[in-house]
Amino acid sequence: MTALLPLYDDGEAYDQIFPGTDDIPYWQAQIAKANGESLELACGTGRVLLELRAQGLNVEGLDASTGMLSYAAEKAKQRGLQVKLYQGDMRHFQLDKTFASIYIPANTLGHLYTRDDIEAHLASVKRHLQPQGVYMFDMFVPNPQFLTDSWGQRHAMGEYINPSDGALIKMFQQGQYNHATQVTHETWSYERDGQILREEAFSIRIFFPQELDALLEYNGFEIIAKYGNYDFSLFDSQSKHQLIEARIRS
Repeated sequence: MTALLPLYDDGEAYDQIFPGTDDIPYWQAQIAKANGESLELACGTGRVLLELRAQGLNVEGLDASTGMLSYAAEKAKQRGLQVKLYQGDMRHFQLDKTFASIYIPANTLGHLYTRDDIEAHLASVKRHLQPQGVYMFDMFVPNPQFLTDSWGQRHAMGEYINPSDGALIKMFQQGQYNHATQVTHETWSYERDGQILREEAFSIRIFFPQELDALLEYNGFEIIAKYGNYDFSLFDSQSKHQLIEARIRS
C-alpha cells in the first residue's frame, strides 16, 4: 500500500465526493445473516458502518487514516451512536478478538497492490474470524477496454463544496494501466474556477474474477457465494461487481 491520499484525511470532502448508498441494504442483509460481531475494514468515514450501527447491528470499524476515523467518530456522536473504531492497516492488524464476519465495501481491496499485500491481509482476516465466520468484499469487475486507450484520457470525476470556504471544487482523473503489475497509476486534479489547485497520485490494483477466486482458494478460503450486484443476482458475464462471500476452508 502506498501513502494515503490527502483526501483520505478529509472526511467531510470525502463524503461529498463519494456519497453513495446503493450498497447499504446489501451489507445490512449480509451482516444480519452472519449473526454476531462484525468488523468493517477500511471503514473510512463510516458511510456504511454507521448505517449498519443505526440498524442495531453489532459492527466495529478499522481504518488506516486517523483523519477519517476522527470524522467517523464525530458523525457517530452527532447521531447518538456508540461504535468502536480502531486505527490500523488492513494487511497487519491485531485486535485480540474474533468476529462472526469481516467485510470490505467499495473496492478497497484494490489498495492491496502486491501478492504479499493481499496474502498478509488474508492471513490477518483468518486470525480474526470465528469458526464458520464469513469474509466478504466488494470489488469492481475490470473493463479491459477502459484500461487501454481511454484510460490515458482526462475524465471528470465529480465535484464538491470545499468545507473551508464554500468554493466549488471539480475533480478530474487521468492515468495509465501497468499490464505487468495490474495497477492503474492515476493523477487526480482538483480545480477551482478552471485553475488547478493541486494534483495527487492515486493507484488501484485491478483484480480479475478468476484471479480473486484463485487467491482465496490458495490462501485457505472457500467461496460460499459470488454475486454480481447488490440485489444478490448471481455473478455472470454481465456483472459489474464481484461480491464474494467466503469462509476459512476446513
